Amino acid sequence: MSQTARHYHEKTLQMLSPRPVYSLTNAAILEERKRICRVGFPEALRQWYSLENATALLRQHSNDDHPVPLQELGEPVVDWYGVKHRDFLSNSLLWIMRENQGVCNWAVDLNGSDDPPVLVEVDSAPKDNWVLHAGTFSEFIYCRVWDSPLWGFSCSPQEPVLREYDLKLLRSRFLAEPTTYGWPGDAQVRFTAPQGRILLWITQSCGVDWKVSARTADQLESLVQAVWDIGTLASTLYGPGAPGESVLSKLRR
Repeated sequence: MSQTARHYHEKTLQMLSPRPVYSLTNAAILEERKRICRVGFPEALRQWYSLENATALLRQHSNDDHPVPLQELGEPVVDWYGVKHRDFLSNSLLWIMRENQGVCNWAVDLNGSDDPPVLVEVDSAPKDNWVLHAGTFSEFIYCRVWDSPLWGFSCSPQEPVLREYDLKLLRSRFLAEPTTYGWPGDAQVRFTAPQGRILLWITQSCGVDWKVSARTADQLESLVQAVWDIGTLASTLYGPGAPGESVLSKLRR
């Protein structure tokens, strides 16, 4: 890899500790996959999979989903909803991961760009209804890691809707992160604050699930205060667990 080339995953790497390093072994495997599949891998994808433990990191920063092993990238899918052989590369799709219970799958849209979009299909057999999940592969990886901090202080309210006014308040107070679509909600909206993070799963049929999380009780208290006036959060915020409930009890007193 050129030392001067843009690294599409720099923001993601800054969140990881220890920071993964370049792997000559993985880079060689990718070159072999490229030769076997007769397809060029986009630069953003090549940069990620050339990192040590790239697929293990994908699994770690998820709900134990199943990334396609590096040695099998581009191979036809052996069992696709009962169909024994599906060659997605023929449709310019690179299958990269399956949800841990087989509910959905993710694939890269090989559209010729260096950082192509990622698509998702949810229980769509036999039609394979792929929809946009992330605008770029680097955003897909970034959101995977961003969504899974091991922070012990959180609150998880639910609301029937997210008003546009409330969304504007969030955007005015916090740093908006990339939005993804299609799974696990219709949209996943993210915000970073100095005190922590806010993740919203928005689904037309089920409303909005919030996760407000921080590293310490004091940070969670400060973050909750910053969203206390949004929607019905003052009354719907709850734990889960003793740390979150302790913070809420203090604020409600």
